[in-house]
Amino acid sequence: MANAKDTRFTLMAFPQEIDPEGKLLVHFLFIPRNINPLKPISTVFGNGNQALPFAVARPVFQVKIVNNPDEFPGKLPAEERTVTASVVYSNQIARIYETLRDAKNSEGKPKYFDIEESYSADHAAQPQEQRAAEPQDKATALKKYLPVSYRRAFNFTSPRIRNGVTDDSYHCAMRDQQPPVPVPKSDKISWGKVYAHLLRQPLMAQKSGLLYKATVQLEPEDLKRGAGCISI
Repeated sequence: MANAKDTRFTLMAFPQEIDPEGKLLVHFLFIPRNINPLKPISTVFGNGNQALPFAVARPVFQVKIVNNPDEFPGKLPAEERTVTASVVYSNQIARIYETLRDAKNSEGKPKYFDIEESYSADHAAQPQEQRAAEPQDKATALKKYLPVSYRRAFNFTSPRIRNGVTDDSYHCAMRDQQPPVPVPKSDKISWGKVYAHLLRQPLMAQKSGLLYKATVQLEPEDLKRGAGCISI
């Protein structure tokens, strides 16, 4: 069964505006996790546990329009309508990532980014310092010291939750914390950071396959109810 660790992409929708003709302009962000966009993707959802490289894939976006905010689109039966969004695919995606990876300056050094392939999340030799931290146990939580001024402001008897403390346990936790493990300085970066740089420039994000724009024609009934949502 698939779980969160099998996630390879992040998909987000950002509605922009509705014009007088009832057309909804929506932006899609389709972002790979920290993986190489030029290599086949290891995934439990693909044929033979592989899918096309991000740079050559052509995602299809289906927009579910829901007029009833009490329903959960795609999960519970709802008054939803599905529309396939028409988007423009860039023909420069692979070229952009190849250039960012391979281009050299006059000294033979990386011109744009010194991309380290082993930093990719799906690389078997990914260094430990490049990996996401393991999730904390759900019993671990922040503690908040309740100062005397707070306790005197009303008829305080005791904290309602165990995370609120009145003794020195909060101070002890701050005193006993371990310093973070230093990460060696390096000019090498991961593909994930390359995506982060591209997202700062909307035009580059479009040309590199991270940002898509589409219009969805809404029906008159969609606008009359005054509340609803879209699901991608």
